[in-house]
Amino acid sequence: MRYDLSIILPTVRPNINNLNKFIYGLERASKRYKWELIFVGPFILPDEIHKLYNVKYIKDFGCPSRALQIAAILAEGEYIAWTSDDSWIYENSLDVAIDYIASKNDTDIMMLRYIEGANHMGNPTDFGDFYWTAEYSFCRIGTEADWKLKGINPDWKCGTCNLLNTKYFKWLGGLDCRFEHSNFNVHDLLFRSQKNGGKVYLSPEWFANTDWSGSRTPQNDAIVAAYFENDMPLFKQIYSDNNREIQISYDNWQQAEAVWHRKNYANWPNIETT
Repeated sequence: MRYDLSIILPTVRPNINNLNKFIYGLERASKRYKWELIFVGPFILPDEIHKLYNVKYIKDFGCPSRALQIAAILAEGEYIAWTSDDSWIYENSLDVAIDYIASKNDTDIMMLRYIEGANHMGNPTDFGDFYWTAEYSFCRIGTEADWKLKGINPDWKCGTCNLLNTKYFKWLGGLDCRFEHSNFNVHDLLFRSQKNGGKVYLSPEWFANTDWSGSRTPQNDAIVAAYFENDMPLFKQIYSDNNREIQISYDNWQQAEAVWHRKNYANWPNIETT
């Protein structure tokens, strides 16, 4: 079957209720386009989800970067998109986004705007256009005020949820899986695309409302550790000069850990580890 859109969901946190809610949101977000949903993660999907005709599942114990990259191999949609497994998806948001990006070049990317906050209580007014720029994220604010890296154009757009042509995603080499979590890896993808001359557009409508509460749980501890111990230092190293390559090897996921060392999967409930 031909799909218009492949949506990837790296499910590293085993909350089945979130997955049911996510699928319900997708059904409302895109009513005019055919989409498939690709789950990738370490735990077993419930039968009512696994048996849906447009759902694929890959069991993988790697980091979120590796999981997303592997899932994209199975993507059959003309476009590819991804988000986190704790998101509420807004009605018609994907229909509007696909309409918009379909009128642009294949090398252009739609950045799907999301609201984030504890218990889905983020304030939309905090996420104006400037929020989605490299200048805001890496050149000005908070502990990142010293991030005036030579390899970053302050006008570049950056955000973690995106929609783009699947062939172009693979041409770029997808994600650099040396980054473990879905943050710096996606910024890097967008920066490489913009260095290549592609444009990044903000989605006309809000795409998702995400619960990034930052609570210190065993699940989130791994993400926090990956951010500060690996991904942030690596990002600074790569963009310390202007020599970042545009294309990387798509097979770079094979160098990532098959079992993410930051996760203690054996102690998680409802997870298949054999």
